[in-house]
Amino acid sequence: MFKKVILSPFLAPSFFFLWEVIWLLFPVFLSCQTLFPWAEEGGLIDTLTYFSYGIAFLSLICTYKFFETKEQRFSYWVFFFMLTCFLLREMGVQHWLTSTDSTAFKIRFFTNPNNPIHEKIISVGILGTVALAVLYLAIKYAKSLIQGVFKADTIAWTIGTFGAVGIIGKIVDRIPGNYRKITKELMADEYRIYFLFFEETSEVLLPFFIALALIQYAILKKNHLRQ
Repeated sequence: MFKKVILSPFLAPSFFFLWEVIWLLFPVFLSCQTLFPWAEEGGLIDTLTYFSYGIAFLSLICTYKFFETKEQRFSYWVFFFMLTCFLLREMGVQHWLTSTDSTAFKIRFFTNPNNPIHEKIISVGILGTVALAVLYLAIKYAKSLIQGVFKADTIAWTIGTFGAVGIIGKIVDRIPGNYRKITKELMADEYRIYFLFFEETSEVLLPFFIALALIQYAILKKNHLRQ
C-alpha cells in the first residue's frame, strides 16, 4: 500500500495542492504583521526550505548505488551539482558575487560599466557551467520526461510538478513588482504578503520533489532487480 502511494503519478501534484491550501489558509486567520516574519529571511519558511534541502541531499546520497553505469554516475554528479546550485541560489550566492550591485545574475549587472570586470567573468563562468549542465540534462532526459507525462509515468509527473511549481513560484514572485510598474503604486500589504507566502511556501517543495523523485527511482530500481 505504501509503495503504491509513493509510486502514484498523482502524489506530487496532489501534495502541492494540499500544501498550498493549508499554507494559504493562514492569511485568512492571522494578520499580516504576524505572518510577515514567517516569510522573512531566517523565518519559519526559510527554515523549512533548508530542512527540505537536507532531505534532498540525504536522498541523493542514499540513492547513489542505484546509478550503476558510467553514464548514470555522470548524470548523478550533474544532479548533485544542480542541487548544490539550487541551494546556493536559495542562500543568496547571487548577492555574494558582486560588491557593487544587488545581484550578479541579471543583465543590468553585466551592462553596468561600474561593476568590476573580474566579478562579471566569474558570474559568466558560473552561469555558463550551469547552462551546460542544464543543456546536458535537457538533451538526455527532456524527451523521455515529456513522453512520460502523457503516459502517466511516476517520475515524469514528479519532475513535471517540480518544474511547474518553480515556474508558478517565479510568476507569483513577480506579481507585486509588475503591479507597482503598471499602477505606479505599492500593492497593499495584505495582498503582497499573500503572494509572498505562496511563493515562499512553493520553494519549500522544490527540493522535496527532487527527494521524492529519487526515492521513486530507487523503489522502481529495486522492483526491477527483484524481477
